[in-house]
Amino acid sequence: MRKSTKDMMAALVDAGIEAAKIIDYEKLTRMDIARLAGCSPGLVSFYLGDMETVRALIMREAVERKVPEIVARGILDGHPEALDAGPALRKKCAALFR
Repeated sequence: MRKSTKDMMAALVDAGIEAAKIIDYEKLTRMDIARLAGCSPGLVSFYLGDMETVRALIMREAVERKVPEIVARGILDGHPEALDAGPALRKKCAALFR
């Protein structure tokens, strides 16, 4: 059965979050996401857009889901979404560097 657009986008974002935990989100590629999602890199582009858009989406989702492994890197890079993370998440990010 084919996934709906919403389900496919969610699966790709989930794969992007998992990939960004391992790979610096700024170095994340369509292939990294596609490999984890079990699809072609073209589908990543089709559903999520260009890599600048994908990276912004991954960071936004990482902040919403409170994923310090990704948000910490965003803070170091001065990413606006990461810099707006709440104090509890920022504290968790800081703890990664201790």
